[in-house]
Amino acid sequence: METSCPNWLKFLEEVVGNEEEIRLLQEFFGSCLAPETYGRMLLMVGSAASGKSVLVSVVASVLGSERVGYHPLFHLKDPFVRADLSEKRLNVSCEDVAKGIDQSYLKAFIAGDLLNASFKYKPYFSFRPETKFVSMLNYLPENPPAIARRLLVVHCPRQFRREDMSVDLDRKLAEEREGILAWLEEGLERLRKRGGFGG
Repeated sequence: METSCPNWLKFLEEVVGNEEEIRLLQEFFGSCLAPETYGRMLLMVGSAASGKSVLVSVVASVLGSERVGYHPLFHLKDPFVRADLSEKRLNVSCEDVAKGIDQSYLKAFIAGDLLNASFKYKPYFSFRPETKFVSMLNYLPENPPAIARRLLVVHCPRQFRREDMSVDLDRKLAEEREGILAWLEEGLERLRKRGGFGG
C-alpha cells in the first residue's frame, strides 16, 4: 500500500528517531482502526516538549474524536468511564503508570475480557472492549507495574525548542490525514499477518 505523508514520516524521525520503535507505533496505532485487541498497552516516554503529545494528538485526529477517550487509568473502576470506553478505540492518559493504580480493570481492557458498565441512569450492560491504551510519561517508573510484560515502550528522546518546530507543522500534518490513515492501515495489516506483537 502506498502512503503519501512525508511531513509525518519526517516528524516521526525527528521525535522518535528509532526505526524499530516507529514501526511499533505504526502497528499499535494501526490496531486502533480494528476491534480486536492484542494484549498490549503503549507507553510513550519523553520529557516535556519532546513531541509525544503532538504525535498522539495527530493520531487521535485521524482516528476521529468520537473514537478517542481521555480518561486517567485510575478512573477505570468507575462504571460510567467504562461505559464511555465501550465506544472508544483509543484512550489517552498521562503519567498514570507511575501511580499506584488498581490494575485489574486495566488488564481486563487490554486483554479484551468481558466487562460490565453503565451509562448514567441506565442499567448495567456487558461488553467486550476494543479500546487500546497509550500513556505519556516523562520517565519510566522505578518499580515496573504488574502489567510490565504487557507494555510496549517508545522513547521520544529529544527536547524541542520553539524555534526547532515548523511554524505550520499542524497544517502540514492535517493536510496529510489520508496518507497518515494509509500509514496506520499498513501497520494494522502487518500486525494481523504476524498475529500480534512479539514477546
